Amino acid sequence: MGIKGLWKIISPACKIQPLCEFAVVEGFRRGTEPGSEPVLMRIGVDGSTWMHEACTVFQHNHAGAGPSPELWTLFYRLARLHKVACHAHFVFDGKDRPATKQGKRVKIASHFLARGFQELIVAFWFMWHTAPGEAEAELAMMNHLARIDAVFTSDSDTFVFGAQCVMWSTDAKPTTICVKVCTDDALLHGVGLPQSELILLVLCRRGDYDQTGLSGCGSEIASWLTRYLLGKSLVNTIWYESAVGLCKFLAKWCSDLCNILACDPSGFLGQKYPRLAEAVPDDFLDINVLVQYVEPLASWSSMNWREHQPVGVVQSHQVDFVRLAAICEACFEWSSVAIQAKFWSDLWEGACMHALCQLPECLSGSYDLIFKILEYVPVPLGGMVATYRAYLTSSPLITAAYSGINMGDGQSMHHDTDSVTCSVPSGRERFAYICLLAPILEYLKPAALKMFRCEKGLPPLLSPKPLPLLPASKWPSGSQHIMTAANGRGNIIDLMKPTVTEVMNTLHGRLFPESEYKVIDLTAE
Repeated sequence: MGIKGLWKIISPACKIQPLCEFAVVEGFRRGTEPGSEPVLMRIGVDGSTWMHEACTVFQHNHAGAGPSPELWTLFYRLARLHKVACHAHFVFDGKDRPATKQGKRVKIASHFLARGFQELIVAFWFMWHTAPGEAEAELAMMNHLARIDAVFTSDSDTFVFGAQCVMWSTDAKPTTICVKVCTDDALLHGVGLPQSELILLVLCRRGDYDQTGLSGCGSEIASWLTRYLLGKSLVNTIWYESAVGLCKFLAKWCSDLCNILACDPSGFLGQKYPRLAEAVPDDFLDINVLVQYVEPLASWSSMNWREHQPVGVVQSHQVDFVRLAAICEACFEWSSVAIQAKFWSDLWEGACMHALCQLPECLSGSYDLIFKILEYVPVPLGGMVATYRAYLTSSPLITAAYSGINMGDGQSMHHDTDSVTCSVPSGRERFAYICLLAPILEYLKPAALKMFRCEKGLPPLLSPKPLPLLPASKWPSGSQHIMTAANGRGNIIDLMKPTVTEVMNTLHGRLFPESEYKVIDLTAE
């Protein structure tokens, strides 16, 4: 889905790495207080494409794949995402998405996997919501507004909608966590493709909403055309010009395109394409197609904000193993032994990482996890992050999982939270061997690491440098800047050069409880 040939064009600007490494290197940040909850990367996931990809795997031999094969494929993908130090938010296509896509009618009804998939997402304690229109447009807007840090999707239209960081799986296997990552900055400096010029690629190479394109214009010619910056002028005109002015501009724009193809005035194309210029039809620019790309329907659209409330803070929690075990038993018909084996191999490591990162507890309560560091694994060749191998006492997790098994008929959805204290069948206590990323342990368990490295004769850890709360380069000039610190989080407020007394009265008397906030004047000498 998306722009034909775009992935090939931008591949030189992409980097391939495990998602767990990318999330830690680019997104893991220390909290404002020593030992406080760290800041994790926020990843927005296109839930609709995940369901489509799961169905594609089982187009053949569906009957021999067992009960709900698409759903357990999604379960394994969620399990892999659960091992990543991130907050995940899933978005699904809404009822007001375009009626046609890639020349085919779009079914407005909900996908048959949607309900089961959303129940799994809730059990993993990720977040989700349904967009008013297309999920990729909603995710791009969330990324543009800094609600999320990256978009996980296989639809290249996300770039056209304005996403700044997009990742997609590099493997057809549903459980892979190795991704290709591309940013708007990498597009510009890696392949010389400004993001504003992607609309020109859509027009020339066909997209989801336009199946015509420019006949005879290949990917290379289309990418060379972007150097003339025709797309930027087109987007700006759609945003700011009136209907009458837009019609006049589009006629001139098509004339300029034909002239560039026929004459190549700046030499960006490498040769002249007179026949291609003659092939540009009079109705080459479709206003409806342009508007769908430039102003897509999202929760932040002016006509839509009352019905669809924009997403606030993206925050994951620790997994609800009681609920998840009940779903696995009911939907996949797994035995209690199979559930424990799969949880042991696929979930315990992520559970330990989430507990270390101090994610909020789920409704079933917290899990007192005990682990011991066994071995230090240096940064592998081609990797970026060192790891520590450890073993985890998984009996609290096993107890929680068993309390969700054999409850029947969805009773686990409304279980008593005290049920997690039920006894574990004899012989079920076991250790799980896990790998934990070094940056997380070094920040959250420095004392344990210091003792381990001393015992193993490893060099001591260097004291981490404190991270600035806000770079000085981002402070607006000519204003007084006040930071409010509450529960380890900071916000910059520009109060238009007020006096300190006015700031104190405003913050403490109107906005926030005085007992929880401290006001700091960052401009005082």
